[in-house]
Amino acid sequence: MDKDNLIRCYPHVIVGILSHKEFSIDPARAPNGYSIVDFTKFMRLTYSLERDNPIKLSQNLSGKKPRLLIIARGLSRRFTNVPEIVGSAERLGFEVVVADAKFDVQLGEFARIVNSCDVLMGVHGRANELRFLPTNAVMIQVVPYGSSSTCEDGFGDPAIDMKLKYLEYSISAEESTLMDMLGRSSNYKGSNCNSQ
Repeated sequence: MDKDNLIRCYPHVIVGILSHKEFSIDPARAPNGYSIVDFTKFMRLTYSLERDNPIKLSQNLSGKKPRLLIIARGLSRRFTNVPEIVGSAERLGFEVVVADAKFDVQLGEFARIVNSCDVLMGVHGRANELRFLPTNAVMIQVVPYGSSSTCEDGFGDPAIDMKLKYLEYSISAEESTLMDMLGRSSNYKGSNCNSQ
């Protein structure tokens, strides 16, 4: 078909996508040895994002604060104590940005916000934001109560493949709103981490 000069119209097409691994690329199996790092560089170039690297505190003579982006989702898997998190982060020396990639937000605009940050923190759910972070930025995943190790496989491994620093915090039953919803006597032990 590469040498076919005709335009062909089809009523529908089925396109198969080869997945090497969750949210990543295996360079050994990809054309031209491309990796997920190459893809994130491509995304930064596509959206004209300025930062390829985060602040290096040891070389930060300007006194500029590192920026922490808190992904504050509105419905499920959300932080219920955002003001407290913001206050703690500011006391630690961060400039804090609170945002969510809602459907009414332009992707380019949100990509610039993400790229301007050195650390991204959010409850497990969507990790699309990772592709816009500067290389060597930090990703903190908050794992919902009872979630299995698939959370790390789903976003921890890709973050590491993207050359991001990955930290994980698993919330306890006492920190989860599930106990308020289900009752303290509930036998709830966990869920499928990848279900939304």
